Amino acid sequence: MEGVLEEIDAMLGEQQSVSARWYARRADLPVDEARALLKSYLSARAGSASGVFLVSGEAASGGRVVRLAEADELERTRAGFASVTTEQLYSVHAPALASDASRKYEPLASLAAAQDAQLYEEASGETNCLLDNRWAAIRPAH
Repeated sequence: MEGVLEEIDAMLGEQQSVSARWYARRADLPVDEARALLKSYLSARAGSASGVFLVSGEAASGGRVVRLAEADELERTRAGFASVTTEQLYSVHAPALASDASRKYEPLASLAAAQDAQLYEEASGETNCLLDNRWAAIRPAH
């Protein structure tokens, strides 16, 4: 576990955010395992890292909703749902993701796009979980 903590520390230092999806691809793990490792990281590094959670379900006002919420906003976000069907760790980041609350998740979107581009560039000519889709829950019928 110590090696994983150091690896994520280094990634946060370089990129300020590590999504479960990106870490799964980088470490060649199923996303659920990557998410569990990132959750363990958050517990071990409480105060020096923060998490963003994906919460989805039926909104209290009606309709299906998917929201991103900081760990400290999770209770308030859950309160806006009549029922929560999914709650999972989306990413881990350094404490100050963005100072402007209305734009705080923009770095996640641009970082995810940059990380995906990097993984596709690295994929040319070698076995890659992105190309062979080995961790997908849905498999094509043959």
